[in-house]
Amino acid sequence: TIARGLEEWVANCLVGMLASDVDFQTRVRPTDRLSLFYTESDAPETNEVQVLHARIKLGDVERRYYRFVTPDDGKVDYYDETGKSAKKFLIRNPVPNGRFRSGFGMRRHPVLRYSKMHTGVDWSAPRGTPIIASGNGRIIKAGWAGGYGKQTKIQHANGYVSSYSHQTAYAKGIKVGARVRQGQVIGFIG
Repeated sequence: TIARGLEEWVANCLVGMLASDVDFQTRVRPTDRLSLFYTESDAPETNEVQVLHARIKLGDVERRYYRFVTPDDGKVDYYDETGKSAKKFLIRNPVPNGRFRSGFGMRRHPVLRYSKMHTGVDWSAPRGTPIIASGNGRIIKAGWAGGYGKQTKIQHANGYVSSYSHQTAYAKGIKVGARVRQGQVIGFIG
């Protein structure tokens, strides 16, 4: 997208907005379309620039998203024309440009060389690729976890916990007790 003149901050906003509805591994077809309406500023680092509306057509499916600021707390989110939030409770892929490699279940362990229960899902992407939070929550672990390497765990609503392992680094501000929002970068692939 950056090669097409779309600035990185816009691409990052779109990834956060579309992560729960769009499979970023699907090939783009000539009939696919993306339309954006956003503000511009001479100083984008001041956060005065925002995506106000996005329309994406992938195959036969078209989605429209509108920016809305909640009056009581000032939180920004995107909604479709029926008022449904663009965000799901938890998104499926915390590495939007990653490839699914391994799911839950028995598998031959790549290091130990015997069958062992795999209790997570593996996504692969180039080293340093950002990892995003699957949902809103609070960091309950950001540290070394033995064979899992650098690990971040997020406590979500209703007792759910998501875990992100094998990181090269944590994102700025990621520490125990910090609150994170869905789509926020929390670390980088190791």
